[in-house]
Amino acid sequence: MNTKVEIKGGGLDEFADLADKLARGEITVKAARAAINVVGKDARKAVKAALLKQLGLPWKEIVHYGGLEFNRASAKHLNYRIVSQGKAIPLKAFGATQSATGVQVKLGGKAVRMPGLFINAGRWDSGQPVLGGHVFQRKTVFSLPVEKQFGPSVPEEIVTGETARAFLQEADRLPREIAIQMARETKGAVS
Repeated sequence: MNTKVEIKGGGLDEFADLADKLARGEITVKAARAAINVVGKDARKAVKAALLKQLGLPWKEIVHYGGLEFNRASAKHLNYRIVSQGKAIPLKAFGATQSATGVQVKLGGKAVRMPGLFINAGRWDSGQPVLGGHVFQRKTVFSLPVEKQFGPSVPEEIVTGETARAFLQEADRLPREIAIQMARETKGAVS
């Protein structure tokens, strides 16, 4: 990566003032913060679109189950953080339906059959869901104990597949955005 500094301006005082601000780091910190926040905002949009497609859930549920937080850069902390501290998402959230052979859910917009699982008590067509309509699997050949079943988790999905590629693609724009913000900060004197 090559860095080119070009100084434009009429007077020596203007040049000295600009050089002083650059030496103190006032311009670079402000420009870096602005660039990080611009790229971070675009990365947030890309991650959101990729997660919606990857999981096939509404954004409200992704935020609920994923515990997502977005932290902007500041002068003290020059980083944009996308944090997810959620757990695995219950299969109920993926539109689980009971059939004679098991349960069908929509993972990432595609229907997936899961034999041996159940939602309804008694017969599959009884229409009486067990414990709020969650999906269960028997742990033994007897009726009890049963175990609640879960799908993917947001923290795992955010670092894999299309979501990770979308984030990295936006992050590659950071050096160009820093140059743009430096030019904006110095009113074109540094480009």
